[in-house]
Amino acid sequence: MFDADHDDNQYDQGSGLDDNPGMQSYQDSSLRAASDTNGLPDPESKYNNGKGIDYILSVQPLLPPPKPNEKRRKNTGKLDPINQTIFAHEEDPLGQLLEAAIKAVDAQNVVKFKIVAGNLRLTGCTLTWSIQRTEYKKMKLASADDYDNLIEKATEKAKPLLTNEETEMAETTAQLKALYSCADKQCSFTTCFLGNPSGEHIAKIPEVDIENPPPDKMFRPAAAPDMVDDIDLLATRRRNNLAAKSTSPAITINNDFTGFAEILLYSGQNIPTKLAAKGLELEGPHLISFLSNSDLDNYLIVSDRLRLRYAHDQWQKGRIS
Repeated sequence: MFDADHDDNQYDQGSGLDDNPGMQSYQDSSLRAASDTNGLPDPESKYNNGKGIDYILSVQPLLPPPKPNEKRRKNTGKLDPINQTIFAHEEDPLGQLLEAAIKAVDAQNVVKFKIVAGNLRLTGCTLTWSIQRTEYKKMKLASADDYDNLIEKATEKAKPLLTNEETEMAETTAQLKALYSCADKQCSFTTCFLGNPSGEHIAKIPEVDIENPPPDKMFRPAAAPDMVDDIDLLATRRRNNLAAKSTSPAITINNDFTGFAEILLYSGQNIPTKLAAKGLELEGPHLISFLSNSDLDNYLIVSDRLRLRYAHDQWQKGRIS
């Protein structure tokens, strides 16, 4: 891609280059350099079906400088760019390419150039070049060396025309892919070996090709006998049968015994083996008031003591006898 910025103010002042006969003769000789080699025409280009390298020309006109005492807004918009596309042979010299580019954007009366000792002298614009989808952006174009660098970078990744042998190889590969293309949407492979009777899809494995299928029963003819000595095959079949029969759901139980040991080791309250009030041989309730708590602890538990105290209280109130 060519990028050209030119100043409209230079259009009014002229190009600064005289169209003298010597200059015209030099340009004419440059234009003939690629095509006039012993009177033979240029060989066909290897790119874009023989049309040559595709150049996208982008010219951005610049506003003329303001006149004296004239103010211009800072946000003044740019002029619309001029875009054109041309094709040029990769062997064309720089002068011939520039002539074609200037003519394509209709700038013959504005842009003038000449090449002196390999350096480009240009008025009316500045030139840069870029290659799409690469790191080469806004590279300068000011000499024949810059142009050679442009051609080298533009063609180093281009695909030249294939030879007849390479074309036949590509066609054969395409036929094989079409023959063994996998139509199963659940299969993750684009090509599969489908020579087996069951139509199983087998991924690429070592020593297996179109002529040598995998050593498995599914790839043998239906009339072929079983290989009874194949222990690996027998083990595989039994494993597959067991896996197919194992349809019961798996149940997972997570047990948490945290703190369970503390419950088992916990020492509860000592329960006396004697019955409540057994061993207390009192003549009557009137003697209970003379017993202390320590005396009752030797014979009664807390609940029995409470019942005894309650009964004594009821007796004192005359409610029981």
